[in-house]
Amino acid sequence: MKTRIAKRMRLPLMYGVLAGWVVAGVLAMAVISAWCGTSFAAAVVAVSAVLLLALSPAMRRAATVYSLALRYHRAEYLYDLGNGVEATIAMAAYEKKARRAASAWVRRKLLRSSFGPLPVAFFAMLMGGANVALSLEITVLIGVMVLVAVPVALHTMLYFARRKCYDKFGNIKNA
Repeated sequence: MKTRIAKRMRLPLMYGVLAGWVVAGVLAMAVISAWCGTSFAAAVVAVSAVLLLALSPAMRRAATVYSLALRYHRAEYLYDLGNGVEATIAMAAYEKKARRAASAWVRRKLLRSSFGPLPVAFFAMLMGGANVALSLEITVLIGVMVLVAVPVALHTMLYFARRKCYDKFGNIKNA
């Protein structure tokens, strides 16, 4: 699904990716540098590459679904408001669609794109001189890091998107 993301979704998308990278990535880098005895900067490239390559497509998919739901289901939102539903509850359906799209992406493509290179990273660490236990621990840590970063980034993106999707009258912006 190659559609353009609405301009108002670009900033929340960047905030979400940054939050996921900071929360999961920095924690994983600190743990990896403590286990390996290497510097913190040595883990930055490997962890950031895996994390950003996993987060960017998942958040792009969620932002696209969210902005398309806001654009094409505005009548449903107004119908809910007319029937006495609060705006936050009416927006919950759009956020649920975005969460479902991101989780479906994680189930379908993340297992191939991010977890596929993990055995290669495991054997590369073995050939680099690390022992089996350390290589396995770091490989599992990187996999868990990706699974933690996606929900953190998604919730941050939806929080900032929710703040930017209303006009001054409380209606959803249509573009």
